[in-house]
Amino acid sequence: MGNNLTKRQRQILDFITDFSNSHGYAPSFREIGEHFNKKAC
Repeated sequence: MGNNLTKRQRQILDFITDFSNSHGYAPSFREIGEHFNKKAC
């Protein structure tokens, strides 16, 4: 998995993985958006 991801997709996947490993649960869409300075959907 991950061989066909764009640079941005890889960044988001890495953030989700790191967040999950350090917090014990996956980030919300809002947390992902805030991390990447985007408005949450």
